[in-house]
Amino acid sequence: MAGTCFTEDGEGRIRLLLAKRSADRELFPGRFEGCGGQLRHSETFGEGVQRHFRTEMNIDVEVLTDLHCFYEIREAGSPVIPGIRFLCRKVGDDHPSSANHSSLLWVAESEFRAMPAQSFVGGLKRELIELLDRYRRVRQGG
Repeated sequence: MAGTCFTEDGEGRIRLLLAKRSADRELFPGRFEGCGGQLRHSETFGEGVQRHFRTEMNIDVEVLTDLHCFYEIREAGSPVIPGIRFLCRKVGDDHPSSANHSSLLWVAESEFRAMPAQSFVGGLKRELIELLDRYRRVRQGG
């Protein structure tokens, strides 16, 4: 399971937290991703996503469990990676940091939408656009 973190200001402008994989990673070097991994025994999806953000990026998130999608990452010569992705809202004042990534970037939604899809792991960009669009519809009551 995985999550992507966002913040939203009082005017509804969204910024997304993108983690750039180190260039020396075997799978998907230099591509952007969110945060996640495997669940522990008897852990819920939400608990697992929160734990991974706390231990890997040093921040707390609220997992919007109703805003999720299933995914499969398929790359030639690599194993298929199935999972479930959640949209997460950052909570608290901690600043993200990660020893597992070459950089962490907060990007405006408009900047994110302009980035090339091949800069992301698997179908992450398309999946996030769908989740953000669903978030806006739910927030607006539609």
